[in-house]
Amino acid sequence: MRQRPGRTRHSASVTAHSKLKEAAAKNKPLTSSEAARMTGYSRDHIGLLCRRKFVGGTKFGRDWVVDPQSLLAYVASAPKVGRRAS
Repeated sequence: MRQRPGRTRHSASVTAHSKLKEAAAKNKPLTSSEAARMTGYSRDHIGLLCRRKFVGGTKFGRDWVVDPQSLLAYVASAPKVGRRAS
């Protein structure tokens, strides 16, 4: 992933997470594309979470509309992936 000068990957994810919190506070539904941008998950993974009822969502045609509060709760409780620190 190419990064813009002066921005670290971490600061971008913190900004996206704060946008997710803001959307949850307003209780504004998110499209799967918006949810993917805010969480770092792919659009397909957001759809998978909705289908498996890990996150509240409604399907309109081929697109998902996601409940931001349930998505925020999932992101906060989801297990972290990657290598463990030794």
